[in-house]
Amino acid sequence: MEVGLWAPAWLKPGLEWRRYVEENTQAVLQVGGKYRARVRLLRCPDGRTALLKDFSKASWLYRQTIGRLSIQNEAAAYAAADSLVGVPKLLGRPDADSILLEAIAGRSLNTIPRETHWLPFEIIEQARQLLAGLHALGVAHADLGHDSDGWFGRDANVLWGDDGQLYLVDLASAVFRNRCPAPIFEAFCWHDRLLITKVLRRFFPDRCDQPEFFMHRQMPAAQRRWLKLLKKV
Repeated sequence: MEVGLWAPAWLKPGLEWRRYVEENTQAVLQVGGKYRARVRLLRCPDGRTALLKDFSKASWLYRQTIGRLSIQNEAAAYAAADSLVGVPKLLGRPDADSILLEAIAGRSLNTIPRETHWLPFEIIEQARQLLAGLHALGVAHADLGHDSDGWFGRDANVLWGDDGQLYLVDLASAVFRNRCPAPIFEAFCWHDRLLITKVLRRFFPDRCDQPEFFMHRQMPAAQRRWLKLLKKV
């Protein structure tokens, strides 16, 4: 799915929208640099908060290649998943270097201590439904942590929202069924579903009765080889 350039009516084209961004930035979440996007929270005219990811300050070569491919891929993933509860809404693609998204208030799962007891067990069913829905749309997230025992590795790209909903964020690495061989797509779907294993083992270690608790030991050998090759396990 190709997502063309578009933006909400309140974002004017050209330099005006850049001026609006500078004047209405609430917080910078990631400073950005030569090889990474700048990520900020942006105040909208209606009082809502949006998240803007922007490669405009990256090096010219990186911006023209990896940056723009990443933005296009992420925009396509959000557009494909627009019907799902638990995926932020795509609000616009103001230019080739930027993507504007619904901002979600909440906490990343990898920042919530293992010993916490306030997460409801319904998070497991939410994860099941959300991943099943995403995969049914032909999209695998492909970047939901890099372990299977609950440490998540680096940023998990999973939020527990203040509204009591689990959210998948940062779909820049999303893999599409119609763009890759079936075995690779299925391997990434397995990797996505390990999120449920991670949540169970991190926050509900006594729930070994759940079918996903030992799923990391059940992965087919061929899919494990693909994920090892792609440095996902």
